[in-house]
Amino acid sequence: MPLRATAFPSCFIGVLPRYDGSLAELCDVPDGIGLNWFSPSYFHVTLCYLDWLTDDDAGAVRGILAAHLPLSVAEITLAGELSVVGDERRRSLVAPAVAAAKLVTWRQDLTASLRAAGYTSAEPFQPHLTVARVGPGPLPNAPMTIAPLELPVLTVGLFSGRAVFDSVTA
Repeated sequence: MPLRATAFPSCFIGVLPRYDGSLAELCDVPDGIGLNWFSPSYFHVTLCYLDWLTDDDAGAVRGILAAHLPLSVAEITLAGELSVVGDERRRSLVAPAVAAAKLVTWRQDLTASLRAAGYTSAEPFQPHLTVARVGPGPLPNAPMTIAPLELPVLTVGLFSGRAVFDSVTA
């Protein structure tokens, strides 16, 4: 009987911020782009993207993450120019997450530990929050921005798509 391994796509370490409003109200984007705005229940700030992990790898990464807890950062700020990432099949509108100095240091320490264990993160990497999916069609030449918004951080965890492997109150 063949051995079956479980693998999880699009794995990342991120934080869950708390916000109860619509980010559409804070974003300056031209009409006609075809945006599907995310609800706050989907909000997360990606800190470290790992891509595919097997079940064993997910366990090892959870251990590395646990060694770097607790996370002592209480908030993340969204501000600046929005960008579109992805290809024509699946494009997203993302807001840069301006991290406090403590979070930058924490992320650098975490990614160094992950690299030492053989896990790589896409570098250079800008922490961000996906605010909307972008429909097909041309994109505007005009800049798109988000007004500054400070968000409290609720938890940090290892995620795969929408599944939470592990989260800890920050």
